[in-house]
Amino acid sequence: MPYAAVRLDGVTRRYVPPEYPAVAHPKVFNALLNASRALGIKPLVGIVASDDMFYAGIGELKYW
Repeated sequence: MPYAAVRLDGVTRRYVPPEYPAVAHPKVFNALLNASRALGIKPLVGIVASDDMFYAGIGELKYW
């Protein structure tokens, strides 16, 4: 369950400046976290990377 994202895309720069943080609203994040725990789910929590590439090409697969 991500609480923030590193924006590796080109789209969001059209809407917000690069220094604008990509973070979840604390109340929404905590509500989701508490609901998942109430259901017995232990989510992985952290920061994710967001990219605007739908499918990775061969070159990108070799990178990862």
